[in-house]
Amino acid sequence: MRNQSLPLGGELQAGTVEFYQSNLNPKPHNPLRDMHKIHLTGSLPMTVVTICGAITNTSNAGYATFSQRTDTISIAGNTVLESAATYEAVVRPYTTLRGLIWNEIEAFAEDKQFGLTTNCGVYGYGVLVGSTIGGGTATTNEWHHYAFVYDGLEERLYIDGNLVKSRSVSGNIPDGPQSQMVVGAVVRNNAQTLYDSFLGDIDSLRISKVARYSGDSFTPIIGDLPSDAATVLLYNFNDPTGTTVIMDESGNGHTGILGDTFTGATSPIFSGPAGDPVTLMIKASGATPSTITISWQSTVGHIYQPETAGSLADPDWQDFGPPITGTGATLQIFADKNEAAQKFYRLRISAP
Repeated sequence: MRNQSLPLGGELQAGTVEFYQSNLNPKPHNPLRDMHKIHLTGSLPMTVVTICGAITNTSNAGYATFSQRTDTISIAGNTVLESAATYEAVVRPYTTLRGLIWNEIEAFAEDKQFGLTTNCGVYGYGVLVGSTIGGGTATTNEWHHYAFVYDGLEERLYIDGNLVKSRSVSGNIPDGPQSQMVVGAVVRNNAQTLYDSFLGDIDSLRISKVARYSGDSFTPIIGDLPSDAATVLLYNFNDPTGTTVIMDESGNGHTGILGDTFTGATSPIFSGPAGDPVTLMIKASGATPSTITISWQSTVGHIYQPETAGSLADPDWQDFGPPITGTGATLQIFADKNEAAQKFYRLRISAP
């Protein structure tokens, strides 16, 4: 999304709206898919100020939420990767627990694995079946790009474009013609062992038959990943709420069915692109206002959790009051403008 100015009553595709003492025209920051943020600082030199910004999810705004260890998507077909591969995903982990992102397995034939280690690190299985490579750490509740890369001579792990571990190894990645492939949880070992799903949101998953990244660092894509001739499987999870089947955007026909992998399996929830914009109304009353009113038109059944922090970079956003269930009417919260010199507010929105 290109930067744009936002006049009073203007429209913003996604991002952060800030207010400054010397400038009442808000300006956008980097988009964050499900967060609608307001930054209030300084004094407002008007008796009454009302600023409206329509903040809508763009076409790549959807993601899937894996909130249970049994959440799973069963994937049709199988991949053939041979002497090079890249497994990568854009994930926002909720916890520091280990869990599967993607797995393709056939007993005694193959075991391609990609997931999160404890402390939000990354691990992968490639050439050496049963011998994992894992490493790195990351923060919870933030979007991260995770990648496992094999180039025929070396396996490498990256988090947010930074190399966290590597090892020398050679040979072809085993491919089983009758393999089972999933996103999230899977039951293995003759239906004896449940391998838990990761817990968090996933924005994109791409499996490729080339080594896409090399060296110590690269600039990752945080958002929808594109498809090309080397893409074997691609999900960007932009499907609407209530989705039960997802299409493979690589064109290889790896259709995904939610909650269909094993007895007791559960389905992740899709956020989907937002249908209508969320308009945030900000009003300060009085010559020297001490209270800011933030209001928005709610959607029935959606859950709105106001949060606050002292900085956009703060990883520990705090709940600002209890969650509010949408009724279809206008909802509002009140903030003390004099509480701090600088304060950020945002809404975390959950679809039913």
